[in-house]
Amino acid sequence: MGAAPEVIQGYVLGALVLTGTGGYWAFRLGRWARRQWLLRRLWYWFTGLAHHGGQVEGRLARGQLAAWRAGGTLAVLLAVLAWLISPQVTTYALGVLAISGLILSAVLSWRWVRSFRHRRLWLRPLHRRVAPLAGVHRSVPPRAWLKVERDRSAAELTMPSEFNGDAKQRAAIADTAAAAIGMEAAEAEWQRAAPRPVLRLTLPVPLPEKVPLAEMRAEIERARHDETVWGPGKSGLVKTSLSADSPHAGLSMGSGAGKSVTARSFLAQQLYRGAIGLILDQKMISHQWARDLPNVMIYRREAEIHEALCWLGGDTTRGLIGEVARRNEVALAGSDLEGNVHALVGARIVVVCEELNAAMKMLRGYWRRLRHEDRSLPVRSPALDALDVANMTGRQVLVNLLYMGQKLSVKAIGGDGDARESIGVLAFGRYKPGNWQMLAGDYPMPPPSLTPGRIQVVTDQVRECQAVFMTALEARELAMAGTVAALPAGMPGARAVPGGTPVPVSGPDRLFVPETKPVVPALPGLVTLAEAAAEGIVSCSLAALRKAPQRDPEFPRRKGFRGIAGEYDAMELALWNAGRR
Repeated sequence: MGAAPEVIQGYVLGALVLTGTGGYWAFRLGRWARRQWLLRRLWYWFTGLAHHGGQVEGRLARGQLAAWRAGGTLAVLLAVLAWLISPQVTTYALGVLAISGLILSAVLSWRWVRSFRHRRLWLRPLHRRVAPLAGVHRSVPPRAWLKVERDRSAAELTMPSEFNGDAKQRAAIADTAAAAIGMEAAEAEWQRAAPRPVLRLTLPVPLPEKVPLAEMRAEIERARHDETVWGPGKSGLVKTSLSADSPHAGLSMGSGAGKSVTARSFLAQQLYRGAIGLILDQKMISHQWARDLPNVMIYRREAEIHEALCWLGGDTTRGLIGEVARRNEVALAGSDLEGNVHALVGARIVVVCEELNAAMKMLRGYWRRLRHEDRSLPVRSPALDALDVANMTGRQVLVNLLYMGQKLSVKAIGGDGDARESIGVLAFGRYKPGNWQMLAGDYPMPPPSLTPGRIQVVTDQVRECQAVFMTALEARELAMAGTVAALPAGMPGARAVPGGTPVPVSGPDRLFVPETKPVVPALPGLVTLAEAAAEGIVSCSLAALRKAPQRDPEFPRRKGFRGIAGEYDAMELALWNAGRR
């Protein structure tokens, strides 16, 4: 049975009276307590506030500070209580604690004295210079938000929780902090997803001055068929792709920076994966390491370079259809509705254009002399047009260009500014500000290095690395260790490979070649000295070759006999022939 309405009303009225009376006296008690100095100080003490009631700036949060204060107060009270109960035992215990405290104080004092110079030279100046930018009050102790390693290899700056600087302000803080503690080329990392933003400054790991092939061989073998391993960088291995990054690359390096050695590494890796090398070496001797390789052709003189480019991109003055155009016809016959090429157009062709600043001038002079004899010829050299054709239409048919020069200006790459836009991978070495601004002006220029092989690889970011160094023999061995492709038919100066088979390619009447690979043996396995001389494996005469085993201790050992003639490994003979030049 429910309570009477009069009883319920009485309960409610009583509750209201008690609440009002209790609130009134609580208000009076609180106002009285606020007037009491001791109670107010105790409240501030046990709640982790400063003596004036504000927040305490320091390493500890308010809750941690309150816990330390409460624990310390409780320890003192317990010590007093223990002394009242057993004064002698308590005195002994306090003496042990006092001695331990003195020892700890001595250790901390020694550490303080040792770090005094570090604080005076680096920590305090850093605090004075960065505190106004970060919104930190000057009265805050530097150690409360700054941490600098004694060797200044790393630093950590903990910003106030209300810090919300933009990118420009964060960059200014990082630059000012690095300059204040003398960290050159420091790498700045911001951790903003935290209660208090943190700036970490670290010195980059120094790169080695030389990276031999042996250290990078495993990485090269693991790389994809279209990737190039440039070398180890500060943030890991630096690789680029001829498919994903850019079909063409450029080496813009000053004299002595290692252009030819870097190009050697670039081409040797592609030859290892079954590519064909086409080298335009106006300097004549920059790529002797690739001489007589069955998958490389080197063109040195102006007429040779002109004919090689016309074979590659075509020559309208003579009605020549270039290799790029032939491959595009094959690709058209074997492509689907999405434009994906299923035809086998042939092995990848990597064109190395050595020292373009001089080569372009030479080609233009050669064409002017031809026009002087025949005024019906066009003004512009067809070789330059052929280079542009390979640049703009060669990507999908596996024709890639490596431009090289001290300054890759528009004039140096043939005079077409549009062609330079397709060079999406650039490697700089010993560069000047004007050259960097011309080619990579969208990125801040890092300080150049005089170390040979130290390059900046620019794609959609800038990565510094030490380029892989290969000796001539190492590059030859790598080029022949993988898939060795035969030179295309009609390539100027190309000759048949001994023991080789033609590379399967598609044609307009054959849509695609399924499950075929352009793999041919580069050299026969065992040959006699007469066969080696006749097939061009060695460049000396047969008479000189027969005397070589007695005169040269490095001459390859005989592997067996064929009748009365000794048999030798053809690869060893080719490497010996290259090494004696």
